[in-house]
Amino acid sequence: MGAVLLAALALPLGSYFWAAYKSDDIARPLQERLLTAHDDLFGIHLDAGSTGWIVGAFGLILHTRDGGRTWAHGAGITPRTLTDVSFADDRHGFAVGNGGTIIATTDGGSSWGKLASGVEEHLLALHAVSRREVHAVGAFGTILSTADGGSTWNRHKLPWEKLIPRVVEEIGHLEPNLNGVHFTTRSVGWTVGEFGLILRTDDGGRTWVSQRHGADSPQLADIMFLDQDTGWAVGQQGTLLKTVDGGRRWVPVRLATKHNLNKIFMNGNRGVIVGNGIAFIAANGGSTWEPVDAISRNTWLSGVATNGKTAIVVGQSGYIGTLDMGN
Repeated sequence: MGAVLLAALALPLGSYFWAAYKSDDIARPLQERLLTAHDDLFGIHLDAGSTGWIVGAFGLILHTRDGGRTWAHGAGITPRTLTDVSFADDRHGFAVGNGGTIIATTDGGSSWGKLASGVEEHLLALHAVSRREVHAVGAFGTILSTADGGSTWNRHKLPWEKLIPRVVEEIGHLEPNLNGVHFTTRSVGWTVGEFGLILRTDDGGRTWVSQRHGADSPQLADIMFLDQDTGWAVGQQGTLLKTVDGGRRWVPVRLATKHNLNKIFMNGNRGVIVGNGIAFIAANGGSTWEPVDAISRNTWLSGVATNGKTAIVVGQSGYIGTLDMGN
């Protein structure tokens, strides 16, 4: 994928329509809203209640206080595209974007401030493990971490010749783009990227080991774990991988698509995958995935989050879709 917030009136954005998605045993509505053709949306975070945040092109920030029924614009703090957003709790949140952009809030998004990342590479994903410990990844193998809430950021240089020797041998020296990151504890986390790359850390991001890579492997876009054993990764050409042993072994899961998959979100037994003109939903722990037929084939989707019963997906041209996840 290949950005001081004042409170705004919570007015509905754009227009919307309802379409029905039906599987063999469940029917759930999909709500689609459109902003403008220029308002591409990339990242979303929902809390367990009714509050959520979306970030996108040209520093766009949206927020909801009613579970996604209405969204309000926030005053922009940067003109750069924001690619991902993550909150550690109801007050402490972070967003990353192009040109090494990092912004943060300590008051639930009423105001945001810029942080000095120390890098100029595009940042593509982040995970706020706590209000002090945050990890961000991005272009050219960029991995950043902070242990003080963003006052200082450490860049971790990785020994790619040792981590992905077969790729380096075939292609030459490189620093693969890293597209997704997820931590299950303060110490244990994963990141994914080009060449089917999956890296794991057991020391809070100071060192990493490769669990999977290959010069001809489709690029991976996102990764998420329910616990330290069970996780999924998604990527190009309809790639879906699952592990039940912390990543020692990754098993391909067959999906009825070759479209690129961009994001996955799991909440208990329920999950959603979104991609280029396609979305899938699971209600059984990811054992089977059913397509959401109402998704426009001409719209790419880049973000998804759930707060339990509701999933919200975002993407191209201000697309915001709300999906009822059922009981």
